[in-house]
Amino acid sequence: MDIQIIGARFDEEQLTYCTYNKEIKLGDLVIVDLDGFDYAGLVEKIRTPRENENMKIYNIVKRIATPEDVQRYNDTLKKDMFLVGDIQKETENLQLNMTVFRVMSSLDGSKVKIMYTSQERVDFRDLLKTLASKLHARLELRQVGPRDRAKMIGGIGICGRPLCCSSFLSAFDGISISMAKNQMLSINIPKLSGQCGKLICCLKYENSTYTEDKKGFPKFGDVVKYEKADMKIIGLNILNKTITLSNREGRVTISLDAYNKLLNKPEENAKRKFEYVPVNNSSFKSPEKKVNDIKSNIQSKNDFPNSNSSSNNQSNKSENDRNNRSHNNNHYKGNKPANAHSKVKHNNNGEK
Repeated sequence: MDIQIIGARFDEEQLTYCTYNKEIKLGDLVIVDLDGFDYAGLVEKIRTPRENENMKIYNIVKRIATPEDVQRYNDTLKKDMFLVGDIQKETENLQLNMTVFRVMSSLDGSKVKIMYTSQERVDFRDLLKTLASKLHARLELRQVGPRDRAKMIGGIGICGRPLCCSSFLSAFDGISISMAKNQMLSINIPKLSGQCGKLICCLKYENSTYTEDKKGFPKFGDVVKYEKADMKIIGLNILNKTITLSNREGRVTISLDAYNKLLNKPEENAKRKFEYVPVNNSSFKSPEKKVNDIKSNIQSKNDFPNSNSSSNNQSNKSENDRNNRSHNNNHYKGNKPANAHSKVKHNNNGEK
């Protein structure tokens, strides 16, 4: 039989590709030599080699698992499940900030791979010393990200189907919150996050479609003349191709075709903008005009008779005061009172 390339999963985040020249089918358990240790993995993909493909880069399948290999494989899985809890307790005793979630041992137990997640770099040298004395095996610790962890563990997504990363995704693309905004989704981070704690990968699947379809839609906030009333665009439905309009009297939903017909009516001016309406000149007064009015009011008050008589009275009163003061001065000069200070001449006899 011709050589086939198979993809087998050895409880890791990615498939390991190997070659085999005998009959094999999906779901078979195969034994492969990886770094000098025998591991058992399930066949998930089978394909024929491409033209001029380099076959030396692939591992070679030693054999399809025998019943003895299957029994050892099942025993190893049970042992690895208990090791996860034991190793996690050791990390807590050493106060290491790491979470152990997967242990993978070779068929003979001579090598143990430990997968963990952590938000920081961990110094696990003391942990290796402790585990080596208990397990008596070669240890390998591998730190993986939250997405790789979800891919290795698997699960059910919010759609009810198996996780995309554990089903068919071979690489992780960048996902941003702008993709959710482009699809007009409610920005609720818990609902938009997957089991890895990151934004769900399916946000990218339809992002390009929404970007293309939104080109024929108006923008939020545009004003349109609908049934002789100005209405504002408050909602768009890209899938149903509908537009929601609203004003103080209520709201209405129309199709995209109906909206385009409104645009074809120039007399109704479909895409309108709020225009500035100037204030009535009779009621509006500029600052310069206010100053002139105040001056004219002051001038008009001076022209009233009452104001003239009051000013004349004040001038007469001041003139009378001046006359009284001069009259008093003349009185003191002619007839000085007894107590007035004046010079008196005395003769030798003491007579005045």
